[in-house]
Amino acid sequence: MRGIMAGDYEKGTINITNLTKVYHLYEKNTDRIKETFSKKKYSRDHYALRDINLQIKPGESVGIVGTNGSGKSTLLKLITGVVAPTEGEIQSYGKIAALLELGAGFNPEYTGIENIYLNGTMMGYKKSEMEKRVPQIIEFADIGEFIYQPVKSYSSGMFARLAFAVSINVEPDILIVDEALSVGDTRFQMKCIDKMTQLRDQGTTILFVTHAVEQIKRFCTRSIWIKDGAVIEDGEASRIVDLYDNFTKYGELPGEEQSDSDELKPFRTPEDVTCLAAIQRVTLNKKLFQSFEPLEVDVVYDVYQEMKDLQIGVAIYSSDRKIYVFGPNTNLDKYPLPQQAGRYQMRYRIPKLALMSGDYVIDVCAAPGGKSLHMGDKMEGYGTVDARDVSQYKVNLIEENIQRTNSINVQARVQDATVFDQDSELLADIVIADVPCSGYGVIGKKPEIKYRVTPQKQDEIVILQRTILDRAANYVKPRGELVFSTCTIAKEENEENMMWFMNNHPFKLESIDEFVPDELKSETTSLGYLQLLPGVHGTDGFFMAKFRRK
Repeated sequence: MRGIMAGDYEKGTINITNLTKVYHLYEKNTDRIKETFSKKKYSRDHYALRDINLQIKPGESVGIVGTNGSGKSTLLKLITGVVAPTEGEIQSYGKIAALLELGAGFNPEYTGIENIYLNGTMMGYKKSEMEKRVPQIIEFADIGEFIYQPVKSYSSGMFARLAFAVSINVEPDILIVDEALSVGDTRFQMKCIDKMTQLRDQGTTILFVTHAVEQIKRFCTRSIWIKDGAVIEDGEASRIVDLYDNFTKYGELPGEEQSDSDELKPFRTPEDVTCLAAIQRVTLNKKLFQSFEPLEVDVVYDVYQEMKDLQIGVAIYSSDRKIYVFGPNTNLDKYPLPQQAGRYQMRYRIPKLALMSGDYVIDVCAAPGGKSLHMGDKMEGYGTVDARDVSQYKVNLIEENIQRTNSINVQARVQDATVFDQDSELLADIVIADVPCSGYGVIGKKPEIKYRVTPQKQDEIVILQRTILDRAANYVKPRGELVFSTCTIAKEENEENMMWFMNNHPFKLESIDEFVPDELKSETTSLGYLQLLPGVHGTDGFFMAKFRRK
């Protein structure tokens, strides 16, 4: 029962009962013919799936993990009806859009436009209904004039763009994605995740297969681990992904995990070591915490090669894993760790957790911390400000000011703004990017600037600014805000960077009129940006712009 609303089930529901899929494998092609005309069996049975029972509720986002050949793709093909089950039953309710194999459902001789209509027809849409959707599909795919060319001329990235654009713009009740995001550039992948998040929030059921398991942690609420055609674990996404990750690294299944009282396996350096250190066991004093409660984390870890600057951090999320709340680490707390080769056990204790409700703010170039502290103060005890800068020296300046002001919701850490922090992807409600600049706006106070900044140097500054903005954009959650500012009056660093950012990222300007005094309001502030000029506004030269993620 696919694509149908029936009984008491809502659209987006998937019920799987005793599902088994067996493939008959032959050593030679002629054996297949022999078996057709003979009672003798020439094949051996391969169980791709064995007795699977699952219920997926409407609006669930489910990540499916497992090694190659575990049965993940087979399960998705069975749900979509691409292949038939050997035993068991699948009931799905509502329209299904699926991205399985790259280019599946596309006629290579047809143009991109023709394939859009073809896929719409296969989903049961009339031509008139598809005509309304074609413009937004073309806009999302963003492949230019190639949309009018046969798809056999497309690169794999173009295939992925068009396939995804079609699938997510036909209002599916169930969206199935199988490694489709592994092709194409990072920016388009982010665009796809944003759209999937929007669909999820609108109640679309999403099944997501990817080897980039951190994406499952961030995007999915539930995860299913399949091994050798059977469900090994099913539950909260972060827990299942961690179990699976432990299996891929050390070969330990959940039932083989040792209890806290058991002795660990003897320390040894793996023959094929691919990392400098690895965590063997983590134990928390509790799983759920209230604000200002202590946190104790017992960690057993191995160091395979002597290293410097080893640190252990704890990422704390809301119970639905949608909001990053707090992230203490041993470096910030000045907690020394042994770093020579060997096995160690340590207890990391945070006496007071600042688990504030409210916004999570990232300040990517924070030193000496004035903006971060002001933001923390404006939050009035709610939310968390993650103040970052490129060196420990600059972070020390921030920490001194945190201590001086007794701020409880501002934390500081070393993070180069030009380097993408994967752990912060799509987590921030607000990102502040007060980027390094030529400083022409404060030249009255620092006249040496005119001797220090050459045309070549300014070109380098623009590249640096765009690199930081590019990384910062990835941290902003859907409908989140990014504030961009400089202390210069140079258009190439201000207005031109602003336009470049909007042309390359899914953001739009948003009015700042409510935040500026009446004497500074203008046509530009209503659009979302402000250029202050010395001698005109009675201030130094500053630029600021406010963007909202689409």
